[in-house]
Amino acid sequence: MDRFQAINSFWSSFGVPAYNRYAVPDGATFPYLTYETAVGSLDDLIPLSASLWYQSDSLAALSRKTEEIYRYIVENDPVTIEIDGGYLWIYKSGVFAQDQASGNDSVKSKYITIYAEFVTK
Repeated sequence: MDRFQAINSFWSSFGVPAYNRYAVPDGATFPYLTYETAVGSLDDLIPLSASLWYQSDSLAALSRKTEEIYRYIVENDPVTIEIDGGYLWIYKSGVFAQDQASGNDSVKSKYITIYAEFVTK
């Protein structure tokens, strides 16, 4: 698995479809997650973000899923994913999640920030 596939694998592991922010398929249905990718080298803590999207009049399901992601990262600090030639380590950031405007009252979103470190050759 390469570094980009590892980022996708991480975000896809939470039971909702995960798409690169620039490759959301037409007709994607809620809930889903969009994420960005960036890579670096050893000792580079790279901030990465994702947005979790739910269509609902309530924040309850969105907040539960956000909390699930948070707990997973904290309980497995660092989250370790094996990649070609090494590992991807994922850590929580200082400001983990915040509300995000969607432009539609029935669509709710949380903006999530993590840190990634690529421990590779």
